[in-house]
Amino acid sequence: MPEKAPIGMRVLQKRLKDEKKQLEFATELSVCEKTIRNLEQSNATPSLKTLKRIAANMQKSVSSFLNLSQSLEADLYDNYVGGDLQDISAEIATLSLWLQVFLRFSGETQQSFSEHSGVCLDTVNRLIRKLPSCNPTLSTLQSFAAYMSVTVSELLDTTLSETDMEKLLAERLGAILPAASRWR
Repeated sequence: MPEKAPIGMRVLQKRLKDEKKQLEFATELSVCEKTIRNLEQSNATPSLKTLKRIAANMQKSVSSFLNLSQSLEADLYDNYVGGDLQDISAEIATLSLWLQVFLRFSGETQQSFSEHSGVCLDTVNRLIRKLPSCNPTLSTLQSFAAYMSVTVSELLDTTLSETDMEKLLAERLGAILPAASRWR
């Protein structure tokens, strides 16, 4: 799972490679200079919108930016459409589906999931409902991923189907969860 430091390092490397000052790079990404400075110094956890802007600048999807294998990265790039960087609806829809699949698989309630993942119930509920104001931070995504035994890249991989998600959960959690809580 990516941490703040490697993301900040990638931002710094990209900025230096492009020979840009923090302000120039921030303007290019439509974020404030302080955001770039804090990311580079590992003092900030980027939101999904900021991650999407950074990934798009590097001509990658958010999922591939967060460390998918090289072959998968190439496949995703072919399907990636830059579009409106404010629009994270595809990633939110994928995250919502992951949460729904996990809740069905585990038999947990949103409340229980919230308590175990360490993410507030309101955030879980808003993401499941795909509310337009949702913009989870990397730390929220990491909490979900860790609890669900998937990677942040997988949580944001818009190419995964519901069946793919079910298979991943069955492989990783099937032996851990009691048989009564698994679906049939």
